[in-house]
Amino acid sequence: MKPVVIGGLMFTIGFILTTYHTSKLFSPQSHVVSHVAWAMVGVGLFQIGSNLTASGMYDHLKQNA
Repeated sequence: MKPVVIGGLMFTIGFILTTYHTSKLFSPQSHVVSHVAWAMVGVGLFQIGSNLTASGMYDHLKQNA
């Protein structure tokens, strides 16, 4: 798999995890610690995925220049 594909998947999964668990934090009967932890995992995946995607795109453009 190419870094751009892996980064795109991590970016998407991180976005979904963060969005879902952040929305659940506003529920009156939520387990705050669990949702905060999963939201932080999502943020980490989002960050790593965006960096991988950008790096893969840069490498691709550099090869073709």
